[in-house]
Amino acid sequence: MDCVKNIIGENIKRLREERKYTQAELAKIIATDEKYISAIESGRRIPGRKMVAKLCDAFCVDEPTIRFGEKVNPDEFLAVLLRETQRQYDVLAAGGTFVDKSKAMTAILEKLAELGQG
Repeated sequence: MDCVKNIIGENIKRLREERKYTQAELAKIIATDEKYISAIESGRRIPGRKMVAKLCDAFCVDEPTIRFGEKVNPDEFLAVLLRETQRQYDVLAAGGTFVDKSKAMTAILEKLAELGQG
């Protein structure tokens, strides 16, 4: 999940900097504290659904932009998600362990993140 934390944090930092907000200004806009924004941007925390919704409102973007980056095409996103999920399912169906399942989810999220960065 560390790669997910980093991707979300990097996206939030990029959006914040593009809008020329300081962490303190963003924290005030979304009714949280500056330390929480810092923790998200540095990958120490992942924002929950309610916080992501507040961030979407503050930046005027949709949720995939926060989670995966600016350039997410919904059709391509779905195709990658389905392809990677099927590939990982095939691996797990052959007798994968919990560690394999965790790695599978990480692999899926990394592929989606790559799509968002592309």
